[in-house]
Amino acid sequence: RVVCVDLNRITSSLLPPLGGFFYMKFAAPAISSQRFQSPLHQSDVFHAIPKTVEHVGIHCLAQQAEQSGQRRAERIGRKSKETASKVWEFLMCSHYRRGSRALSETARTHCMEQIQEAMSRKLHIALTVSLFPCKIRNALKTFASTGTEIDIGEVGALLRMHEVATGISSMYPQGANFAVACDGVRYQRALGGSTAMISGYIERLRKVVRYLGIEPSVELLDEGTLYPKEYLTVEREYYQRVLQLFRGNDPAITGRVNALRKNIALCLDLPEVPLEILRLVFDEQLSQNQLSEHSHDAFKLRQDVVRRSLDATIRYIAANTAMLDCEVIPKAM
Repeated sequence: RVVCVDLNRITSSLLPPLGGFFYMKFAAPAISSQRFQSPLHQSDVFHAIPKTVEHVGIHCLAQQAEQSGQRRAERIGRKSKETASKVWEFLMCSHYRRGSRALSETARTHCMEQIQEAMSRKLHIALTVSLFPCKIRNALKTFASTGTEIDIGEVGALLRMHEVATGISSMYPQGANFAVACDGVRYQRALGGSTAMISGYIERLRKVVRYLGIEPSVELLDEGTLYPKEYLTVEREYYQRVLQLFRGNDPAITGRVNALRKNIALCLDLPEVPLEILRLVFDEQLSQNQLSEHSHDAFKLRQDVVRRSLDATIRYIAANTAMLDCEVIPKAM
């Protein structure tokens, strides 16, 4: 038996109402900080990637993650005596988070209660979170062509989870692991994409977990198989509510939509066009009038992206909120 600590709930208090994203630093920092500074180009030169165990010590990465988690847990252990507080401080340390530590008192209390419940009953802790929808097919972000590709970003995220789970387990004998609900179905419903793409991506992630030997730390679930019967009804109700609030210029919802819309636009499944056209579409320095004079194709595609991104953002917020309110992941555990 386990007690779930729902990390989706923790981070929702960092954002405007109606849910939130997970803000732990799972992606490799070097990648996330450099990705948009210079968009990928077909003329870029890349070194050959090692493809055999003999050429790359990838199996050492899991051991290094374990050692890092244990060292960090030891340092936190010197500052706090109570085990639940140690676990909380471990999760909140800057090495694993980006953004402010400030959380609402409700969010902090909720998570501490879950951690304390697990410890009082001597039960395993399952850190639940929604992550890993699919590989975005946008040439400005990735080279993905099928949406099922796995690269160093996913490997780094999985290893970071292994590091967190190992660190907590070194402080708490009953241990901890991540139960990750791969939320591709929510992206699919909001942005489009095939079921085969989502299932293929999850299966490749599971192969990486097995290859790294970190199965005890990371369990990957297909969120689409966890929804209760009432989920779709709740999602539709939230969609209408968010849409109404947005049209009424509600400041919280308008801010939330505008904050997410740019990222959602980059995640849309776009038609195959020359990379130069794609760059023009997402060039914030070009106004609509300037773009129409520069390229009619880019102008039409941007209009389509603007229209689709608004609807997709509202649908994603509604789906994310419905998932939280229906407690999809904790109930599945």
